Amino acid sequence: ILGLVVGESYRNQGLAGKLLDHLEHLAIEHERQGITLTCKASLISFYEQYSYLNYGVSESKHGSIQWFNLVKNLD
Repeated sequence: ILGLVVGESYRNQGLAGKLLDHLEHLAIEHERQGITLTCKASLISFYEQYSYLNYGVSESKHGSIQWFNLVKNLD
């Protein structure tokens, strides 16, 4: 998955959370140990609400933006 974006008119309805929950269920179904992602600093607190842990600045230079590594363990 390259990105998770919810259109402005659909925000604040819990849709992104539902997508994350579905992703987690798929990961568990496929016996994954966790989910990793990168996000912008402004979204860290959003992902932390879903038990993702911030592992600091990513090495990614995609789009010349500073990205952060987040991980959710599923064990």
